[in-house]
Amino acid sequence: MKRKRLSKNEIDDKIHHIRSTYDDYMVRFIKSSNAREAFERRYREALATRIELDRFLEVELKVAQEMCAREEKRLRKAEELALRSQNGGTNGRGNGVNGNGAGGAGGQGMGNGEEEPQGDFADRYIEKLKQRAEKYPVAGLESGEVWEVDHLYGALQKLEREIWPPVDRVYRKIYPSRYDGPRITLENKLLELAEARMGGVPQVLHTLQMLLGRFPRNYREIEWEIKQTILKASFFLHDARGELEKLLHESYLADSDRIAAKTAYEYIEGIIADFRLKDLKQK
Repeated sequence: MKRKRLSKNEIDDKIHHIRSTYDDYMVRFIKSSNAREAFERRYREALATRIELDRFLEVELKVAQEMCAREEKRLRKAEELALRSQNGGTNGRGNGVNGNGAGGAGGQGMGNGEEEPQGDFADRYIEKLKQRAEKYPVAGLESGEVWEVDHLYGALQKLEREIWPPVDRVYRKIYPSRYDGPRITLENKLLELAEARMGGVPQVLHTLQMLLGRFPRNYREIEWEIKQTILKASFFLHDARGELEKLLHESYLADSDRIAAKTAYEYIEGIIADFRLKDLKQK
C-alpha cells in the first residue's frame, strides 16, 4: 500500500520538531550550533534538489533524537559515577573510581583490564568544568545538583555589585537621560537576573529553588527550568558584551572610562568561556 504523503502543515510541524530537538540538544548539553546549522544546510540542499521530504525529515528527526539520547546516556553515566565517587570516596590513586575506573595519579589503566569507559572521561570533564565555575561565587541555591546555575548567577551578582557600577557611571555621562542609549535595558535586565529577592536568590531562580525543595523531585521540570535560566543569563551576557564592545570603539572615552568598560567586557568574556555559552545567543 502506498504511503500517504505529508501535508504542508505536517511537513512544517516536523521541521519545527527537528529544530526544537536541536535547540534542546544545544541547551541541555551545552553544545555549539554546528549540528543545527548542518541540518539547515541539508534541508536547503533537499529543497534545491527536490527530493522527497517525507523520508528526508523522518531520517533527520531520528538522527537528532539519537544525538540527544547518546548525550543523555553519557550525562547519566557521569552523574552516577560522580555520585558513587562521593559516596565511596576516592583519592585519584590506585584502581580509580570505586576500584574499577581509570588508574589515578599514574594513569595505570583500568582496574578490570578493560578500556577506559566513556563515563569516566565525562566524569573528569565535568570536574574540570566545576573547577572553572568555582572561581565565581554562588547565588544561594544550596544544591550540588545545580552547581552550574548557582555559580553562573553568582557570577552575575558579582558583575552587578562590583563591576557594573563604574560602567553605569560611564553610560550616565554619555546618556544623561535615563531613557537614552542601552543603559536602562542593560541595567533592568541585570537587576532582574542578579538582585536577590525573596528566598535569598534572584527572582528568575525562584521556580528552580521551589522545584529543588519538592520531594519527590520532578527532574523533567528541573531540567527544563535549568535550560531557561541558563538561556536568560546567556542572552543577557551576549547583549552586554556587544554593547560594551561598541562602547570600547568610541574614541572620546576617557582613560578611566575605557578601563571600566574593558574590565567589564573581559569579565563577561570570561563567564561566557567558563560556562560554555558561546553559541547560546538570541537569533
